[in-house]
Amino acid sequence: MEKEIGSLEVGKKADIILLGLDAPNAVPMYDVYAQLVYALKGSDVETVIISGRVVMRDKKLLTVDEPALITKSQGDQEQN
Repeated sequence: MEKEIGSLEVGKKADIILLGLDAPNAVPMYDVYAQLVYALKGSDVETVIISGRVVMRDKKLLTVDEPALITKSQGDQEQN
């Protein structure tokens, strides 16, 4: 699978998240792995790239109409 994954190169499959490290829970950073596991959280995710396609940028989903989804979900909840 080395030809398909394992590094960031043109033509290879890649999923990546970019994290904001300026929130209080992200500092100080003594050990990046410990920080990822114990201190950072989903709300620290700023950008998501899946198979080379940016699906979230600056904490805004680009592939889903969030307001419409929320409205629809609230309407579905009222029907139950």
